[in-house]
Amino acid sequence: MESKKILIINTTFDRGGAAQVARDLFLKFQGIEGSSLFFAYGKGGVKQEKNTFYFGSKIEFIIHLFLVRFLGLEGCGSYFSTNKLIKYIKREKFDLIHLHNLHGYYLNFFKLLEYLNKQNIKIIWTLHDEWLFTWLPAHSMGCQHCKTLKGKCVNKYKYPRNYLPLFSRLMLKKKREILEYKNINFICPAQWLYEETINELGLQKVSLISNGVDVNVFQPHQNKIALRKKYNLPLDKKLVLFVVNNFRDKNKGGKYFIELAEILKNEPLCFCVIGSSEFPNIESVFKFGYIHEKEQLAEIYSSADLYCFLSAVETAPLSVLEAMSCALPVVGFNIKALKGLIDENNGQLIDYSDINALALAITTCLKNEQLLLDYGQNSRKTVLEKFDQEKNFVLYKNFYTSK
Repeated sequence: MESKKILIINTTFDRGGAAQVARDLFLKFQGIEGSSLFFAYGKGGVKQEKNTFYFGSKIEFIIHLFLVRFLGLEGCGSYFSTNKLIKYIKREKFDLIHLHNLHGYYLNFFKLLEYLNKQNIKIIWTLHDEWLFTWLPAHSMGCQHCKTLKGKCVNKYKYPRNYLPLFSRLMLKKKREILEYKNINFICPAQWLYEETINELGLQKVSLISNGVDVNVFQPHQNKIALRKKYNLPLDKKLVLFVVNNFRDKNKGGKYFIELAEILKNEPLCFCVIGSSEFPNIESVFKFGYIHEKEQLAEIYSSADLYCFLSAVETAPLSVLEAMSCALPVVGFNIKALKGLIDENNGQLIDYSDINALALAITTCLKNEQLLLDYGQNSRKTVLEKFDQEKNFVLYKNFYTSK
């Protein structure tokens, strides 16, 4: 790898799917063949990690949040934080900037991108959602108004939240101007997003690099009983696993998981949830809380019998890939983010919000040991063939090394 100074920018360093993808790249290519990678982020506070740079401000975050909620002015606050980041970029003289999530009330991204464009600094931008193509929402959920401002808005996805869309036309116009910058190469981590980016926007400099997982860490463990003993899980029940980072986000499906546990409370099942500390205490649900260590997360996946996915919208859900890599079948709602991931060979997808059909699918799978085994083996096979992280690293390396 040709020696280069590369800066990765994301909302946070260690929270969320985008941060995980960005951090994996940061750690993978650090020091390889003389390369130097740096990581700048605006939320989460200072981390004691080499080559990381925190430029956020809690006061500016609150002001920026107000601008978005009540005016719809995303990316127009955080003036001093953004200046701090730009001074850092000037001082370090980076050869390439790798952008990830820029929304989150922490960055004046118009100011940053204008500076990078004027300096003709090479940019690659991994799009973790549809936010760049809408006036504000991170996901359009098929609403053309969010992308064109024509017709009536039917989008139920409310992040970033706004009460008075006073500057929607301005935001859409300014985002469209970004798409005309010549120094940006866009990367989509999911097939569906790649297709929509090409078909709807006609962008030429767009590549598909799917999200991937470390198949050597996320792999099935042979001794499921030992793992259940280690984590004090029942040995005489089937285990259904669910992951949610933000229980308050209605789009993540926490409400449906609670309903599911109630419907199936008399079945010989154990329901487990990883993630949000705000998930309510329910007698039939075992809570793990946040787990940062991949090895521990892989063990919990491997202790389960089935993974339950209940989100209304995602881009390329890493938790599904991690579960599949640990040879778990997946049962969940049929959304376009699962296109190319789940089919009749490795799980079952149900119409969104049909909780009774979902409950039936889960019990049907868990009562058929051979079906569980076949689904699990095919899940692992799918990841090995299409979503091995090492294969994706090769594609990113091409971007990092090209002139």
